[in-house]
Amino acid sequence: PIPVLPVYVVRGASPGSNGFFLDGMRVPQLFHFVVGTGIAHPRLVDKLDFYPGTYDATFGRTTGAVINAETRPARDGYHADVELRLYDLSALGEATLPHDVRISVAGHYGYPTFLIKLINPDVALQYGDYSLRLDWKGLTFEALGSYDELKVKRSFFTGGKFQDAEDTLRLQFHRLQARWRDRKGNVSYETAIHGGYDQFTTFGGASVDKWSIGWRANLRARWN
Repeated sequence: PIPVLPVYVVRGASPGSNGFFLDGMRVPQLFHFVVGTGIAHPRLVDKLDFYPGTYDATFGRTTGAVINAETRPARDGYHADVELRLYDLSALGEATLPHDVRISVAGHYGYPTFLIKLINPDVALQYGDYSLRLDWKGLTFEALGSYDELKVKRSFFTGGKFQDAEDTLRLQFHRLQARWRDRKGNVSYETAIHGGYDQFTTFGGASVDKWSIGWRANLRARWN
């Protein structure tokens, strides 16, 4: 792992060549800055596959490694979970509605700045994420997002005196997806349309904003 950032060097490849996927959607990160917690509530994660270098065509044009995470639909009945730790708060709610409609809502907010300032008073960090998932039979609607911001104060000498400045490193993204999955005998298929927004701001003020929309269709057939 590269310090601070949620990116990884795998088998010597550039971190930018690795692919992170969540429920079939490519996302810029699966983990938050510094602390390493996931952007999806851990009780909703159904599986996480790590491919160091060999994977099938469903992951597109990725040239490095792939980390692929899948979340699950809401469980039967009604469930709620709230977890408070010294530096973050997370919450999860699940419900089964009439006609077998399942809905799950989760959120996470981190405030470790007061702990970090005990070590370095010039550093501030906050992060958060959210997810909403609605399932009905094979149809799934999802909305999710993540936000990380790291601020570092620095001093520089100009005009015969020292001045203070603040650099910001920010990474956030948001995704919407509608997906249909079904299976008939040995054949399973998936179709989905998704869109999103990404923003990355580096120390020094350079920033990249990206809007995207895409679709995918996968068909699998299995024989004994």
